[in-house]
Formats: sequence, structure tokens, C-alpha cells
Amino acid sequence: MRFLIVMILFISSNLFSQENKEGSLIQLVENIKTAMPARDSNGFVKPTSEEQNKFAEVISFIVNQQHSSADSAARLFSYILYDWKDTENNGKEYYVLMEPKANESGGVTRGWGTYIFNENGNNDVVIEVPHPRWDSNTWQVGFRAFQQLNSQYFLLSGTHRYANGRYPAPADPAHNTENIFYTVHTQLAPKANHAIQIHGFSRSNSKYDGYPDVVISNGTSNPSAILDSLKTEITTDGYSVGIFDGVNYSHLGARTNTEGFWSNMNNLSFIHIEMEYFIRASDSEWENILGALSRTFNTSTAIDDDVDLLYPQEFVLKQNYPNPFNPSTKIKYQLPSRGFVNLTVYNILGIKIASLVNKEQLPGLYSVEFNPSTDGKGLSSGVYFYKLSFGRNSISKKMIYLK
Repeated sequence: MRFLIVMILFISSNLFSQENKEGSLIQLVENIKTAMPARDSNGFVKPTSEEQNKFAEVISFIVNQQHSSADSAARLFSYILYDWKDTENNGKEYYVLMEPKANESGGVTRGWGTYIFNENGNNDVVIEVPHPRWDSNTWQVGFRAFQQLNSQYFLLSGTHRYANGRYPAPADPAHNTENIFYTVHTQLAPKANHAIQIHGFSRSNSKYDGYPDVVISNGTSNPSAILDSLKTEITTDGYSVGIFDGVNYSHLGARTNTEGFWSNMNNLSFIHIEMEYFIRASDSEWENILGALSRTFNTSTAIDDDVDLLYPQEFVLKQNYPNPFNPSTKIKYQLPSRGFVNLTVYNILGIKIASLVNKEQLPGLYSVEFNPSTDGKGLSSGVYFYKLSFGRNSISKKMIYLK
């Protein structure tokens, strides 16, 4: 009898042993987004309150680095906790909690979402994407923000927000409490300084006529100071930004957002970001938003060496875009630490034309617009140089202005 019990325990431990995977993590996330149950597919299974409580235990196990226990408990819901090495990011290790076939068409059985944990993250921020199939490309903006900020938690919902119909919309995780996305938020938000939700809108919808490029909110009529800081950083890149204050931009104020309501009831920081379609549709545009997020929330004086390769953690000056250009161009650069920065434009004779940046800045990705008609006092067509100085280092690049 004792031998039989030992054998059962041995077999069980092997059945529920940790699974290792490797590959491009962003490709996995994209595949999961693509394979999500579509609108009116009835692909979302509403969890019971007991299932929500049990799933909360899974998250608690992961947070406490009890991975085997988390994996065993997750398998009761047909979920698996993978130890994932991201081949696109120097083999960096993450833990991915997902349905095992969520990245395959027809592979979703519950639609409860995918949750990624970065135990080496040094930024206590939760990045959440509740509508990846409704708000186009928010999955990519959110995931890249998760990597660039080196944050600890990434939440991706499991279906289209209207997978089980629109009125009501039980599959919409931002407006219901009976879903696992909401459960995970309640477990992770208290462990973070901020929970940031990524959303999108389009001014082609008449109710958003006159709205700015970006609307930010904490879901209440009393905006927090961090929203002012974020607004300042986003406007630096030339975008118009509005803050919901209980009156203005009420359609995008997150007043009924369930994660926001729970966070505010518990005196936690919740940040709701709505981006117009043109930003989400262009890499060069949404990367600017990531730069603003990095400058606002990356409070450390240095960034880990193994952060996403898309943002190399060293002093970098990128080629301006577009180039050649008319009427303006954007110059992007990366700072690995806090320091004094000078960005200056010169003509081919070495004569200073314009000073674009001359101040101390935090680590992160920055974007500066150069417009010869305003910054260069009406320059003629030709070759110009821009020089970035940071501490004892400097880099120069050539650009061409076609008038």
C-alpha cells in the first residue's frame, strides 16, 4: 500500500512538473491575440466565484515564486505555467500563465486571458490590455511597454470584448467583475505602484469629434498628479493630450472601468490611456508614447542590461526619420542613465543652427522634432548634422533637408 501511494505521488509530480519553453515572446503574444475567440463567438466561459478564488491562489503562488504549486493549481483549469526563455531578448526568463493552445486557432477553451510575469523586473508597474481584439494594436503597445519599462506584470484578456454579445457584454473584462482578468488585477495591483491600462479610440466615431490625440484618466473626477506628469511627457512629442476631470472627455474617462473602480476604492494608482487610431497604427508614433511612459515611470537611475533589445540600454542616437525630410523630422535617442543632454543641429560648415535639447534628463527613449521653418530660421535645402552629447560621450549623424 505504501509503495502504491509513493508511486501515485511520483507520477503526479511528473504530470505537474514545470514545463520549459523558448521562442519569441512577442510572437507568442501576437499569436494569442490572433487566435482569440471573435465577436459573437460565445468563446468566453464565465468563471464561478469559486473558480475566481482558486485562480487568485494561482497568482499568489506565482508572486511568491512557488512555481510548481502554481502550475499544479493552474492545471485544474486547463492552464499551464511555462518557464519561458525569450529568444528575441537574450534568453531572458519570464513565466507565462496561459491555456496551452491559446496561440492556435480554436485552441481557447475558457477565454480567461494570458498573464506574463517578469520576476527580474525592477519597475512595480502592471501593464493591462483588456481589449486586444477591439482596440487594434493595443496588445503590441502594451507588451512593448511591459518590456521597455522592465515591469513585473502583463495582463492580456482572452477574447474579443463582445465574444458573448454586446448587451450585456459578459466577456468584456474592463466592465465586469465576473472574469479572471479582474481577479488577476485585484491580486497584482496592490503589489505595484501603478496599474496602467492601454486602450484605443478613433475620431472617425462622431462622439469623439474634437477629442485630443490621447486621453488619460484615473477613472475619477479628481485627476492624480501622475497624470499631469504623463501629459507633459506625451506633449513633448507633439501630441495633444486631454485629462478626464469629470466633465471633459467623459466618453473616455473610464468611469465604469471595473479595475479602475476597484483600484480607486482601495486607494491604488490606476491609469487609463486612450490613444487615437493613427498613433496605434504606426510604430514610429506609438514608440513615442512608450518613450513618454518610460520617462514618467522609470524612476531608477539605470536600466537592467537585459531589457528588450528594441531599446538597447546604452547611449544611442538613431537616424532621423523621415530622411530626407520636409517639412519636419524626428530625432530619437536612448539614455542609459540620468545625465545632462545636449542636442544641436549644425550646417555643413559647422555653424550652429539650432539647439533642440539642453537639460538634464532621466533614462529612457526620447523623440525630438526638428522643423527648419521654426527651429532653423528658414534654412535652405542641403545637408545638415545633428550632434547628441551626453556626459563625456557624443554622437553625430547626417540628415538631408529638401525644401
